[in-house]
Amino acid sequence: IPPLFLADGQYGVTVLLWMDTYRLICQQDEVVKFEVTDAGEVRGDYLGGMSGAVRPLLQWRCEWVEGGP
Repeated sequence: IPPLFLADGQYGVTVLLWMDTYRLICQQDEVVKFEVTDAGEVRGDYLGGMSGAVRPLLQWRCEWVEGGP
């Protein structure tokens, strides 16, 4: 999982093994559990709520295009 990709919260990973046409042969719930905490890198000075599980920190670039609105 890349850094700064997941939102704050607790996560669990479940492993499922399927065979043939959707026949479940093994399920192990929460094989791995971990917690993600925002150290302020994504949130910055924003103090409001942030929903969703995925919150990647993306690089943006804006430029003016001639003939645009």
